[in-house]
Amino acid sequence: MKISDDTTWKVLTFLAATGATFATHTLLKKAWFASTGTKPPTNPAARETQWTEALIWTAASSLAGGIAKLIAKRQAGAFKSGDVPVLGVEA
Repeated sequence: MKISDDTTWKVLTFLAATGATFATHTLLKKAWFASTGTKPPTNPAARETQWTEALIWTAASSLAGGIAKLIAKRQAGAFKSGDVPVLGVEA
């Protein structure tokens, strides 16, 4: 049974993005602790969390995670021969 290029691409990008997101989140938590001396908020929506802390953590983690996923997917595309498929769009 041959695995299709789309399936291979989906698995490759999923693994790359998941790994990059995990690594980025770990580094971001360490950076937060180094800069503030406290752990990052585990639940930014909790009433105990200050608004500024919740907004900064949410923005930083969203931005860092999105950039990490983009970089991982672009790097995964470097290993693919031919065109990189656009997922969810039929050719």
